Amino acid sequence: MTNLSILNQSIRTFENLFSLTDLHKASGAENKHKPTFFLRLDQTKDLIAEIEVNSELQICNSVKVIHGGPNSGTYACEELVLAYATWISPKFHLIVLRAFLAMHKNEPKQLALPTSE
Repeated sequence: MTNLSILNQSIRTFENLFSLTDLHKASGAENKHKPTFFLRLDQTKDLIAEIEVNSELQICNSVKVIHGGPNSGTYACEELVLAYATWISPKFHLIVLRAFLAMHKNEPKQLALPTSE
């Protein structure tokens, strides 16, 4: 997975999920914007349920919380990362969105299989 950095804060990844804890730090680490508060919202719970029901791979997690160790923190899929950034502020949402777009532009394109004639 390509490295992601938001406002000079490196965003850790774990099992293809991005650290909301690191995003919280990048946003200024205001107490009211802790990932825990975001995850407790009914709207967030509904979004998580929708993501997990409509996942291409039914085995993936949309959120993972790790207690202790070098990877401790709250991790989330891209959709939840963008929703979290939106919840923090329009400005932060735009910064995160642009970082994701830039990251994806640098990913190798998936090649299509040749069509048989």
